[in-house]
Amino acid sequence: MKSGRPICYQPDMNFRTRDAVFSPFFGVPAWTITGLSRISRLTGAAVMPCVSRILPGGEGYLVEFGDAWENFPTEDAEADTRRMNEWIESVVRTMPEQYYWVHRRFKTCPPGQENPYKKSVAAITKASS
Repeated sequence: MKSGRPICYQPDMNFRTRDAVFSPFFGVPAWTITGLSRISRLTGAAVMPCVSRILPGGEGYLVEFGDAWENFPTEDAEADTRRMNEWIESVVRTMPEQYYWVHRRFKTCPPGQENPYKKSVAAITKASS
């Protein structure tokens, strides 16, 4: 970053960190790191969204870069994170089969909410008995 070269930062992961907030993702509170907002604010870096799509038949990839986000970051890392999740969700809706669903995006739950993965495992276990 210091040299001014672009970097790729994939922020839609569920890391157990103090620098995260519950932000909606497909209507579910998802524990989401606030790093994109913080890095952009600290460095002055522009955020240019990028999407890679696998071409039919596995014939390669199509990589698309969007315009740099305007008015980003703000002073509100939680609002910035919500904006990021909304953008990622909009892209996933165009190609849900290509999203990395095996990553347990919803494994960290707000207090009092049941972990959806435990529920699924219990249902599978009960069904196979």
